[in-house]
Amino acid sequence: MKNESSGIVMDKLERRRQLGRFLRECRERLSPPDAGLPMTRRRRTPGLRREEVAMLADISTTYYTKIEQGRVDVSERALYTIAAALRLNHTERNYAAALASGRSVAAATAVEEQVSPALRLFLDLQNPYPAQVMGRCWDFLAWNEATCAALGDLGAMPPQMRNLMVMLFTQPQMRRTIGNWEANARNTLAEFRADVGKYHNDPRFGELVAFLMEESPYFEAWWTEEYSVGSVAEFEKIIIHPSAGELRTVETVFTVNDNPGQRVLLFLPLDELTRQKLQQLYEAHVRDSCALEAPEQEPSAALPEALLEEEALTAVL
Repeated sequence: MKNESSGIVMDKLERRRQLGRFLRECRERLSPPDAGLPMTRRRRTPGLRREEVAMLADISTTYYTKIEQGRVDVSERALYTIAAALRLNHTERNYAAALASGRSVAAATAVEEQVSPALRLFLDLQNPYPAQVMGRCWDFLAWNEATCAALGDLGAMPPQMRNLMVMLFTQPQMRRTIGNWEANARNTLAEFRADVGKYHNDPRFGELVAFLMEESPYFEAWWTEEYSVGSVAEFEKIIIHPSAGELRTVETVFTVNDNPGQRVLLFLPLDELTRQKLQQLYEAHVRDSCALEAPEQEPSAALPEALLEEEALTAVL
């Protein structure tokens, strides 16, 4: 069967199963008071009961049970009322709607993965603060010099490893580089899951999920045992630099208007000390890069004897 875990696109039955699992997770995390219901003393299950969700959504308990079990399709109206009953946010509603309708954004073309000159200029103007452009499938497409100074040279990595999810979950050094790694990784996975639902017909997402399931025990456990879907526009990220020490930043993410499949990641300092450290790291990186690119001088032996004498006198003075 084609599904997101095996690395191939999801079919109708798998989409039903994933939607049912997602709704169940949302139901179990919502308490009766949060849903406007009284709290009873004896409750065998966490969160709301199925009949309570059905009542709030104005549908039958039998119908809602079948939806959770992946046995039936859900109508647009029913999904709307279920989303309201479960207090789903905008990202969660879009994820559920994509699974229910079967509509998926077409796979990205090569043109959509290209970074425009204007966007590259924007990245350069963010120096000394790290900034990157990330493609639809979470590959890094472009970055500025400050990224190399503070986070490492992405250009030196193999292209297949130049992916945020791959780096975050399969590179052990990332757990040392990011001070709040687990919280960051869980939030990032929730955002990634939203994209898997949105692009569920893009085989590259299935292939990436299959790779991460095989290579990362953290990803496998959180992907199969939890079902968080979300989108975080800003998130505190603590970077542990080998020479500069702790860098306290806020990661801001926004989409590119004329290419919604691309996102810009910008790391801004949270305090003055981090601002100074980022500035110093960037300046040192630029100096080192200029030193490596500086052309070698021609041997002095090729100069006339009079000029050699003049050079020697200048050196003494």
